[in-house]
Amino acid sequence: MTKKFPGLKIVHEHLSSKIGVEYIKSAYPQVAASVTPYHMELNRTDWLGGGNRPYMYCMPVIKRREDRDALRKAATSGASCYFLGTDSAPHPVAKKLAVVGSAGLFNSPVA
Repeated sequence: MTKKFPGLKIVHEHLSSKIGVEYIKSAYPQVAASVTPYHMELNRTDWLGGGNRPYMYCMPVIKRREDRDALRKAATSGASCYFLGTDSAPHPVAKKLAVVGSAGLFNSPVA
């Protein structure tokens, strides 16, 4: 997409992986990305280790420790292609705990 539309500015919301960090860095200044506090704080063991914790279910899903560490490094690098992203759509408890739970970790108050 970047080669086909070189003048188009693209924002990737909720960056969540090491591969994504590397892509954003390589595609800057045409592409930038938001990084959420929970993707920098949690890894999939926090979410799934010892059983599913539905309050930690978000999209994109929380990934490995290596991904979290890459996000932390990117977010604190000073590079302007990474910026704070929040999840401002809180879900009622019943929807988070439903069989098909709602994705998202409300973090605007602490972001």
